[in-house]
Amino acid sequence: MKKIAELIIGSQIVNYKEQGTPTAFISYDSEHHEYKAYCAVCNSVSYFNWRLNEDEFYCPACGHHHHGNAVMFNHDKTQPMPYAMRITLVDFKDKLELRLTYDAIKADAARYHAAYQKVQERFVFDMKSHDVYWTYDENKSNVHQTEKLGYISSFDTMRERTALWYIAADHVVRRGTSLTALLRMMRTTINRHMKELGFQEKRLFISSQHSMKVFASVLAMAHKVRFWDADLVPYGGKGDLSFPDWLKKAVKGQELPENWESNMEARMKQGMTYDAALIEALKLPNTPFVRKHLHYEDFYPLVKAFSLPTIDLAYLAFPVFSDLARIRKWTCSGYSEYTDGRRDIEKICEFVHTFYPRYPHIKASRFIQRQWSQENEDTLHMWKLADATTLKAYEKEKVPFRKLHDWLSVAITKQENREVVFQIDKKIIEALHQSVDGYQFHCVERKSELKKIAMTLRNCSLSYATRMNQYNQLVVVTDDDGNIMALLEIQRQRIVQAKLFANKQVSTSDSINRACADYSKRTNLSCQTRDIDMEAA
Repeated sequence: MKKIAELIIGSQIVNYKEQGTPTAFISYDSEHHEYKAYCAVCNSVSYFNWRLNEDEFYCPACGHHHHGNAVMFNHDKTQPMPYAMRITLVDFKDKLELRLTYDAIKADAARYHAAYQKVQERFVFDMKSHDVYWTYDENKSNVHQTEKLGYISSFDTMRERTALWYIAADHVVRRGTSLTALLRMMRTTINRHMKELGFQEKRLFISSQHSMKVFASVLAMAHKVRFWDADLVPYGGKGDLSFPDWLKKAVKGQELPENWESNMEARMKQGMTYDAALIEALKLPNTPFVRKHLHYEDFYPLVKAFSLPTIDLAYLAFPVFSDLARIRKWTCSGYSEYTDGRRDIEKICEFVHTFYPRYPHIKASRFIQRQWSQENEDTLHMWKLADATTLKAYEKEKVPFRKLHDWLSVAITKQENREVVFQIDKKIIEALHQSVDGYQFHCVERKSELKKIAMTLRNCSLSYATRMNQYNQLVVVTDDDGNIMALLEIQRQRIVQAKLFANKQVSTSDSINRACADYSKRTNLSCQTRDIDMEAA
């Protein structure tokens, strides 16, 4: 065991410039939607419901201007914010430990400025076992936590939980090694250990804003120790994007197979290489082409391309999908936002899955086009509208692909006058049938019935004919004589519309409003519309 670096930040003296001691501690209380701030200069607590800058605060009691690294801020009043801290880097035979001991302040304390003394954290980098974990101990409060690190999800897991979150790379150090030098020593030591274990030296430095650099750099090193052959993860953000935005918009992590990283690690523990385990976790074929493109921002286009029916289609689709998936900055009226062609990728995939099996002899380039055409959009839409009779005619006539759009245009027009029975489970239909206060509630089951309702109530409900299924239904309300009075739209057990003649709200008729409100309660359908006045019922 060898101590290779140590530094001290802050003290009991309230002075940021000389001691590095933060002078203001602000926490957002999401329960009460307010900020709670403690000024260490005058020992006062203040409350406010908005603030312009997270790193600036004027104390309303003493007028002191707190700014920059002197301001500690979080969104969780239960998490401690450090004000006096010792950071030590300790080297062992096969591991490295980053130790933090600090005094802190919590916003949920009975007295805001009540200190939590001698809080301890440890970041343990076990190079031999490719394991990284974090421990947290508040011995006086008997609070003990442990967390495995080295995952993409570690950013969300650790934000505001560790003191490193609050310390910027340019924070004033009262005594000892600078924070940037500390990070450099960590990178050098980890690489030395990995080389001794037979691994090739890797780049461990990531770019980041000063405010995030310490936290982000430690997470990046943790990820590399766990997955040495993986690309560096930009926990500090990339370009104009923060890390969460990069993960969502550039990597599109929400579109990847569920739990892909943990599934990859499980395979690596069984002896697979990083590349092989990652490829299996992403459900990709293990080919030189795929291995060449195993970079985070290529995961989504790879997954979508290789979801297509053939390898040839996948190879043709990948560069197209990669270009469409690339985020672009869109500016309008001074407002900027990032956008991509993800919708086009999804549409192209749907088009290929729908029509390629029916036209396997057509050139793949006809299906995979950089510009998603309106003709393809219309063809896909009309295909979804095709009923059993139209599909039967399609099979019989063996419609050529080049004529499919025009053939469907005529066929869909012909089928508009045919009867359609909505695919709704009988149990749902029976549950929706009710008699309430002299009104009959009946689930609409056929297109002809819906056509009559639309003509009677003078609304556009006939356009809903293609949407009726197990999740979406229409319920017609009639009086005891069978006269159509109202129509309710139901989406996933929620009433979202309730209209009378000419789209007037049901709430304008006292008797029908009462009946509909009662119907909502009897059928356990939540009312998610102002068309029904539940309080007046």
